Amino acid sequence: MINDISYQLDQTHERKIIMDMEKTKLSCRNILSKMKCSENDEVLVIFDEEKQDLAQILAQQVIVIGGEPYMLKVPTPTKGKFASWFPEFLSKMVKTEFTVILLSHSMHRAKGIINVIGRPDQELGELSSRFFCDWAIPTDSLVRVESADPVEVESYRNALLKELGIGNAIRVTTYLGTNVNLKARSWIARDGEVLTSPVENSANGVAILDSSLYWGKPESPIKVIIENGKIGGVHCLGVEGGQYQVFLTDIKRDEGASVLAELGIGLNPNADPYGCVMESEQARRTCHFGFGNNVQFGGYNRSSVHYDGVVWSPTIYVDKRIVIAEGNLISWKKHEQQV
Repeated sequence: MINDISYQLDQTHERKIIMDMEKTKLSCRNILSKMKCSENDEVLVIFDEEKQDLAQILAQQVIVIGGEPYMLKVPTPTKGKFASWFPEFLSKMVKTEFTVILLSHSMHRAKGIINVIGRPDQELGELSSRFFCDWAIPTDSLVRVESADPVEVESYRNALLKELGIGNAIRVTTYLGTNVNLKARSWIARDGEVLTSPVENSANGVAILDSSLYWGKPESPIKVIIENGKIGGVHCLGVEGGQYQVFLTDIKRDEGASVLAELGIGLNPNADPYGCVMESEQARRTCHFGFGNNVQFGGYNRSSVHYDGVVWSPTIYVDKRIVIAEGNLISWKKHEQQV
């Protein structure tokens, strides 16, 4: 049972909420459905100040489905650390109860929370299937991603996995000059994407990162040369912006940081391909190349970092057969025409 730690819903809440209210409500309902939350369930919503508005709306949707929300604002750390009761309480709740965690995009409070629950680009802790975390994705990104029709996304994912399963020799090309060949392991389905960790040393070619990197679209495309599964060179094709500088730093973090760790393909029709990378890597008509750590999805490369660069409108071949043409899944286009 959830302890008597609650935050009274503020019926006179007057701060301006800059969001599409109906889409936000839909997103919250989809999150609760994903957690299989239903009537009489108790849901603990843990939030920080930046996402208090979103937490309020989520709590109201819990009430709409007949559940009971409890709200806990993330306590203020002292000297960068939370009081001992909070991580201990959090560790228990994320294993046993319906718990939602909403974190500010700045992640200024997130470190102690991440220490408890883990992080998806490294390794997660022991988490209940009734747990949801937004991993500090911006509110507008979260609303767009979670407002997508889950049935449609699942159907698209299944159609894509069927096509990808025909072989393991993968080629990715784009009109800007991406041309990467690799051998895929089995494909893994995750929220908003399917991904594989390439067989070690199998990837060669050139990736042009043009859609998103870190916080959004890079000022100019970034050319990454891949040789035997590792970054062999990086060149900016124009203005050397902030993302390019961070990328140059990340590839030198440690010995495993420059290894091609992932090829992912986006599924979500509502996600912005030019938004922050956590959103854009889920966008339909994109794929992304991840570098660094990949032990969390079947690879063998360990690194202190994992970072992704997103590519717009790829053509993807599986065993020399085109499966995706300029971002469009061929079998899905045929499916839509038949419906």
